[in-house]
Amino acid sequence: MTEQEMRHSEVKKVTTIEELSSYIAELVNQKHDYGTCVYAMSMAAVATFYYVAHKLGVTGFQAGCADLDFLRRTRRMDNFKILDLENLLFPQYQDKFKSYEELIKENKSWLSKEAEKRLAANPDAHPDVIKHWKELATTNKEILNNKANQIGPVTIWQHNRTGGKRYDYSFERFMILISIALILFIYGFFVWF
Repeated sequence: MTEQEMRHSEVKKVTTIEELSSYIAELVNQKHDYGTCVYAMSMAAVATFYYVAHKLGVTGFQAGCADLDFLRRTRRMDNFKILDLENLLFPQYQDKFKSYEELIKENKSWLSKEAEKRLAANPDAHPDVIKHWKELATTNKEILNNKANQIGPVTIWQHNRTGGKRYDYSFERFMILISIALILFIYGFFVWF
């Protein structure tokens, strides 16, 4: 098969180890060029994936986790995200595509720790990279040290219009409303019966 044919061909779904071995041998033993060997590898991997999933009777969720673990292991990525760019065609998926700054904020804890590790392990990295790692390493510490923005187990602070701080009672109000609703529900349940 040519590279184009292999790219568009369906992977054979096998149910026995003999069929799997035969299919892999067929893929490996055909004549290859630079492009066809890529598809031979991926098609053999997918056929093996299907075979093992069939034999173990895994769920779709388990298969999805195995997909991601395969990428993690083969690409040596511990923290990654897959984006389906077709979703850019539909406005309801706008929130799936965040800006660079939003991704930094969303992952600041991991990025800070990873930047510290890399600073220690790679002191000879490019100066621009070192500068960026230092910024990332301090980002999370600055946020954690800023007590006014930290939500703690006892106090929640908000800035009022005058620039000062005041205690925010919204959580307590919410809990009181939930408690009242629960009491009324229980009372109504017993009155009904």
